[in-house]
Parts: sequence; structure tokens; C-alpha cells
Amino acid sequence: MKSWMRRPNRFPFSIWVMVIPSFLLLVYCQRQLDDGQDTAQAFLNAYVQQDFSEAIPLVVDTFRTGLRMLEKDLTKLPMPWPDSARVLRAMPHAPDTVQYVAYTDSLIDTMYLAMAKTEAGWRIRFERNDPIHVARSFLQAFHRGLFRKAARWVSPNSMRDLEMAALYYRAWQGPEVTIKSVELGPKGRRALVSYREKGNTLVKKISLIKVKGYWKVSFGKEAQW
Repeated sequence: MKSWMRRPNRFPFSIWVMVIPSFLLLVYCQRQLDDGQDTAQAFLNAYVQQDFSEAIPLVVDTFRTGLRMLEKDLTKLPMPWPDSARVLRAMPHAPDTVQYVAYTDSLIDTMYLAMAKTEAGWRIRFERNDPIHVARSFLQAFHRGLFRKAARWVSPNSMRDLEMAALYYRAWQGPEVTIKSVELGPKGRRALVSYREKGNTLVKKISLIKVKGYWKVSFGKEAQW
């Protein structure tokens, strides 16, 4: 019989031995990824509804303090809050990170949620990103003279202002601060946080803007509404 009429040879057994485990591993990894996204969505649902009793168990143990502090802050200070949020996808270059979008009345923010695989399954590495936390963290670091630490919460365009302030206030130690209120600016991109220093009845204000979805302290023209 001519060679072109012959039936093609079947895959040898050795190839199947390599292919089948690889396929099963791919299915397993995809399933693990799906489980992570399910956990992320469950956390976002509870977070949007401010149901912290449901959200806290989904957070890595060492990150739960921040969520409990947020719950405590919200009982005292009203703050801008998303109406809904949903997971978009897992990041192919960072399998422990998922991208999600948060919706408000006038704003859509695309954000990232860091995750970790624990013995109990996927858990959220929660880090606060709200005007109260950012303003308080910046002021505490600034008043202690920890200007490099304070820079973490400053917008890139305001970094020069912080550097100049660091030269002027390098030997200064400020008092403790108490956040009094938060006011949301146009389109939810700006916030004005009012605070009071210990031993002083004067209420001061600090401006924040959103930079790639993250709240940052801003100075100068950038801070104007």
C-alpha cells in the first residue's frame, strides 16, 4: 500500500504520559485561580455593604487590624463609599493579585486587590485606601519628623513641597491629631479632611487627590478644588 494511504500513527504512550498530567495541572491551576476570584468578589460584596463581620474572616490575619480600624472610623465619620464592586480578572504577571472595578454615583475606579494563599484558602491582604487613613498616616509621620515615611502618602506633584517642608520643620515635633470630618470634592477625585491638633481648638484642613485610584495628600495648586 502506498505510504500516503496509510493511517497516521497514533501518539505513543510516552507522549500521553506527559500531556495528561500537564492538562490536569492546567485545570487545577485555573480552578485555584477561580477560587481566588470568588473569594475576592465575596470580600468586595461585604466591603461595599460595610458588613465587616463577613469581610474580616476573608482577610489575612495580620491585615485584619486595618479593617477593624476602618469599621471603627466609619462609626464616627461618614466617608465616600463605593456603591458596588466586581472582580475583572486575575493579573497574569501577578497570580496573587486581582483587578477589580469599584462603582460610585459619579465615578468608576479600577483598583487592585492583593491576595495570599493560606491553609484556609485564598485570603485578602487588605490595605486601607481612604481619605481618613491617608490623612492621619501622613500627619502622624510628618509631626514626628518622619518625612521619608510621610512621602508614601504624598502625590508625585507635591513631593517637592514636602521636601521643602522637611528642611524647614526638620527639628520640629508636632502634636497628635484627631480627624474631625471628610468632605468629598467634585467627581469624587478630591477630598478635604478636617483635623484638630491636641491642645488646640483650631480646626485645620488638608487636601487629598486620587492618583491612579489611590488617595494622596496634595499641596499648592494641585490641592485647589
